[in-house]
Amino acid sequence: TESGFSATLFQNTAGEYNLAIRGSTPDSLGTDFLADAGDIFLDGVVVDQLVDLYNYWQHLRAPAGIYEARKLETLQVETAALRAAYATSDVAGAAYETTLRLTFPDRGRTSATS
Repeated sequence: TESGFSATLFQNTAGEYNLAIRGSTPDSLGTDFLADAGDIFLDGVVVDQLVDLYNYWQHLRAPAGIYEARKLETLQVETAALRAAYATSDVAGAAYETTLRLTFPDRGRTSATS
């Protein structure tokens, strides 16, 4: 995928499944490492690849043609304001986070369409 996520599901002759997930490749190590290290350092996880993994897993589990992929949408302005609020105090951050959750109740929640 565009995020660098790559996985393949294999089935052996006994009917058992193995999910193989590719790591960084030597030719993209510099680019992957910088992007992924930034995500891991700032977010604790490589968010775009995690979303791609979720979509791939849901696609594998859903009947053919049923699953609609999810896309991560980052609210840039709101995220910056939330960081600023938490920098002021935990109370201000928690209050603004509550406001965001009430303003965008459907964001941050995912449901499968199967």
